Amino acid sequence: MSKGYQNAETIAVIDGADGPTGIFMVGGKRSVKVRIKDYFYRKKQKNVAKKIVVGTHTLEEVLQYAKNTYGATESDYKVNDIPEITRVFEIKEGEDFLYIEVDDIAGAFGISFSGSKGTFKRFQEINKDLYTYYGVSEKDIAENSVRYLSLLGVLCS
Repeated sequence: MSKGYQNAETIAVIDGADGPTGIFMVGGKRSVKVRIKDYFYRKKQKNVAKKIVVGTHTLEEVLQYAKNTYGATESDYKVNDIPEITRVFEIKEGEDFLYIEVDDIAGAFGISFSGSKGTFKRFQEINKDLYTYYGVSEKDIAENSVRYLSLLGVLCS
């Protein structure tokens, strides 16, 4: 076993006949740099968590907000060619796009974007705004729900 893996407690290899191989390592020692980075991220999470205000909106309200505030429009882009499960909305700035993918079955949404440095920063702010508008309930916070953890993750990025 190579020196880089000797401290790993568990290694799992996921291999697909027609796809890439994934290697996951759990446990083991982390470098000082990684531990310091984790410490500051956890500190940032605690500070951000204190600022989260309870209040929720439905997915339809979030989409209407995105349309009214940012000019989001429904996209022809389909995720996995299953239009009845996922709807996609887009916000376009120049040649750059932000996509809002809405899974009506799971009752969740996700945002992806790319672009130039300036547009990327703007899309990050839109991402934070839409997740904040979607909001969380007291129950979400108490249970560390996916909705709460998603908001926290976006606000910490």
